[in-house]
Amino acid sequence: ASSLPAKATRMSGIVSPHPSAPTAKNAGGLLSGGLLSGRSAAALLRGMLAVEPVPYDEGTLEELETGGEEGAAPAGGGRKDKSLGLLCDNFLQRFASGSGGETVELEAVAASLGVGRRRIYDIVNVLESLEVVEKGASGRYTWCGMMHLPGCVARLEAEWAAPGAKPLVVLLAEDDSSGKENGGAVAGSSAGSSQRDERARKERSIRELAVKFIGLFMQASKTPTGSISLEQAARSLLLHERGGIEPDVGAMKTKVRRLYDICNVLCSMRMLQKVRHASTAKPAFKWLGVTAETELLFDSDQAKRRVVRKYGGEGAAAASASRPPPSKPPPAKKAARPAKRPPPRGAARSVLPRLGGSPAVDEEAWVVARAGEAPPL
Repeated sequence: ASSLPAKATRMSGIVSPHPSAPTAKNAGGLLSGGLLSGRSAAALLRGMLAVEPVPYDEGTLEELETGGEEGAAPAGGGRKDKSLGLLCDNFLQRFASGSGGETVELEAVAASLGVGRRRIYDIVNVLESLEVVEKGASGRYTWCGMMHLPGCVARLEAEWAAPGAKPLVVLLAEDDSSGKENGGAVAGSSAGSSQRDERARKERSIRELAVKFIGLFMQASKTPTGSISLEQAARSLLLHERGGIEPDVGAMKTKVRRLYDICNVLCSMRMLQKVRHASTAKPAFKWLGVTAETELLFDSDQAKRRVVRKYGGEGAAAASASRPPPSKPPPAKKAARPAKRPPPRGAARSVLPRLGGSPAVDEEAWVVARAGEAPPL
């Protein structure tokens, strides 16, 4: 019973005990000799169930920055040495300089950078949404660099933020509750081509989420503030996904984490800038698009001269330098074919006429003929 008190936390998804909920300290007469009667146990359980949810705290971004991110990271080093943004810096420098070749193999890149495959997969999916890489065979992508990036950004802007455009997801204001009041009739959510409908069926894809998130940034760039907070974007996306139903705090927290990962990649590409929201002073991000720094980032000569801090810190860099290059596994040996058993002795006379031989030839000549050699005549 002494371990019953719940622990209240500031973040969403966790509840705080009701003031009237009995605990080991305030149970008073409920406890008798360390045991609970049936009536006392029922009263204690009723009190524990009378909980009030903690309101969603919009300090999530600060907690993500100070508390690290999801996903595996090498041991040692500070939190900044394990951020997804730094990992993306290493990834971009590797392929923009040409040292990584033109084929992106997830397993090989993850092993060389000392991270899990999922971390590289997140980066590649965001890059694919902007056509920096193209998906090929399973686990393989083709590096395109700046080849398609400007045209892709122009198409997205025409689809999401041009005059008269009907975006798939509409950016809601910070204090907008229209999605809840109108029963889910979010403007623009029912309009769109079959291509947009196909995207709507892939809400869980990081690539499709990145496309929608960038679309929200482009809409925000037309507003007076020009920026968007992660909570504002998460609520806009969740209202669209749920048909206008207000999202719960757990879904908000999960969505904010995924959007924060996307922001890290876009900041590494110098296409996003971290700012403070003009009206609320909350952490926010501002869309920059393809900048001069973006072009320098993808320039091969600049990438070769650029010095990037190693992901994981100095310890990870030393371990990576001492690690031998991955060797190819030896080719599998082909199983030896079993020796052919000689045919029955009486089979020679019935087969030799078809081989063009004489019936008088013995069985040894027939075996030679079966091996591909001309039978003796």
